[in-house]
Amino acid sequence: MSNTIPIQPGRGNPGFAERPAYAPNEATAFDIETLPLDDAVESFVYVQPKNIKKDEIVAADRAKKKAQFIEEAALYPRTGRIVAIGDPGHGIEGTRIDIASNPGQERDIIAAFFNLYSGLGTKIAGYDCIRFDLQFIMARARKLRIAERKLLDIADLKPWTEKVIDVYIKHTGGGSQKSTLFPAPYGKLEQMASYYEVRSEYRKNECSSKQCGKYFVSGNEDMVAQARHHLIADVEETYALYKCL
Repeated sequence: MSNTIPIQPGRGNPGFAERPAYAPNEATAFDIETLPLDDAVESFVYVQPKNIKKDEIVAADRAKKKAQFIEEAALYPRTGRIVAIGDPGHGIEGTRIDIASNPGQERDIIAAFFNLYSGLGTKIAGYDCIRFDLQFIMARARKLRIAERKLLDIADLKPWTEKVIDVYIKHTGGGSQKSTLFPAPYGKLEQMASYYEVRSEYRKNECSSKQCGKYFVSGNEDMVAQARHHLIADVEETYALYKCL
């Protein structure tokens, strides 16, 4: 089963300070973290450039390209998996994090996500979630034959239904348009949160977004804590931006 860690929200930040339990008529914020599949990492093939001859330069180039390959593999459901989902805590105050420490637990946290939103009957708010998070979740759910995926109608993934609120699209017009504040294709969540002065206190002790998935499965208590802080901050800032709309 997945690990569930209820954590109280940060204080002193507009948008989520002293927030009540989520009501059925407002949106609940969520975010996911991903990690490359083991098979994808093992499939990396290095092609040495013809203009590089020295062994030390070749080694450095290979390491750089493998790191880039692994980073990109986590962004696609055919080569990556969901390692953690952060949500508002099933209708209670605080942020809940479901962690899939191993691939076998991914099914559990995705099914819990569908059951959560079906049970609450609320709208969903995410940051760039229509392009990435929800498409990733649906693709992995189909791959893993998760029956609960039917609880979230694929038609709900359209921004004009208002069942799914993508705060990035709402604030910038989306990646297809140029934004003077947050240029296309998309700005960072932290950048937007800073502009609207809704930065989460959990940003103080977080890991980077690139490290987050790896930290969740590290087995190191401090690293897992940093990953939790990063995901909590993402959820809190997404909710705060939704409230700014």
